[in-house]
Amino acid sequence: MDSTASSRFEQPERRFELPFGVEPVQCVAVAYAAWLFGLSFVFHLAPDNKILLEIALIAGMIPAMLHCLLLPIDTRGNGPGMWFLWAFMVIFLLSYLVNSFDWEDLANLANVMFVFMLGILIASTTDTSLIMRIVGVYALMMIPFLVYINMTGERVWGRLHAGAQPNVWGLFSLNVAIGAFALKNRILQGICMVVVMMTMYNAQTRGSMVALMPTLVIFAHQFYAYDKKLDITWKMIATYAAVMVVFGFVAFHSDVLINDVLRLHDPQRGLDSGATGRDQTWREALHIWFRSPLLGVGFRKHEEFMVYTEMSAHNAYIAMLADTGFVGFIAYMCFLIGSLVRAFSVKEDKLRLFLIGLIISYALAGLFERRAINVGNSFSISYIFCCLIALRLSRLQQLERKVSADPPGVPALGP
Repeated sequence: MDSTASSRFEQPERRFELPFGVEPVQCVAVAYAAWLFGLSFVFHLAPDNKILLEIALIAGMIPAMLHCLLLPIDTRGNGPGMWFLWAFMVIFLLSYLVNSFDWEDLANLANVMFVFMLGILIASTTDTSLIMRIVGVYALMMIPFLVYINMTGERVWGRLHAGAQPNVWGLFSLNVAIGAFALKNRILQGICMVVVMMTMYNAQTRGSMVALMPTLVIFAHQFYAYDKKLDITWKMIATYAAVMVVFGFVAFHSDVLINDVLRLHDPQRGLDSGATGRDQTWREALHIWFRSPLLGVGFRKHEEFMVYTEMSAHNAYIAMLADTGFVGFIAYMCFLIGSLVRAFSVKEDKLRLFLIGLIISYALAGLFERRAINVGNSFSISYIFCCLIALRLSRLQQLERKVSADPPGVPALGP
């Protein structure tokens, strides 16, 4: 981009100085991370206390106000994110209007709007490293907490519960894993991944184990494509060693992976159990959708109609069909796929991998959990933030190309 086009598009950044040389962006990132950690802690402490959970969620206003005070904001390019927010609000409201609802249901709409507005604020920050800083600091905050949970949390039928469903700990671990990728220190990355593996093993969350694969892939891709500290020889040696370790494990200890880690032959949770009974919940949720195919039974309300299994759909895509019908499902898939496609066009290498890894990981987790548009846990919130950032950065790059293509000083209507 030439200097003329750049001056027409870019705006001067405001700069703030904090005492002791603290970077404003790092201060804001710590505030957001502390909010996400507090939300996770409250969810563990009182998962059924809706008032306390609501207070913990609304506490996100504190880092948002700090954000507005300390960091420059550029709202251009947020059109796609705002359109998706508008579409979800209209669809969710219509899904309530065609069914019975109460004021508590409307709080779900307010919560979704609140988190989306926070995401748009974070996406509008001129420092694109903010989201990785947030998730990275959150991962560091969660490590002592997860270690404590693994050491003291109660087990039910051999699975880590600790006051919440085992799959919840799997989702927290996924957020910590992608946060580890955002960190620069290799030792801290390793510690995070060890705790993630330990938590997933103790909770026996196979869905989270599958959803962890994209994070491991982007770790490997970052190592081989962009790590300049090691030459190709050391990378080849590392590859050879990793292949030998994997081959030896599969050849001599494959039963450990199948029986002790994935528990595919477990009579209660194995392949013969119908994916831990999920096949029954999927069928019942689909029957609920068949009764209201266009707009569903109401956003986040399908669980009230699960009479036979008395569970959730355990699948984000089926849950969206049952809750908001075909209209809501299409809107969510456009949001998911559109954000993922836009993430591939992000210029910054590590940020691009970070966004891609988190979005794909959340999409895979959705095959086993009901969470799609959800604001009750840190991983879902991080997912919404990343989707909005991908949409905004892609749109901003389109505007940059358009400004570069338009010759300066030429009137819109020439002779």
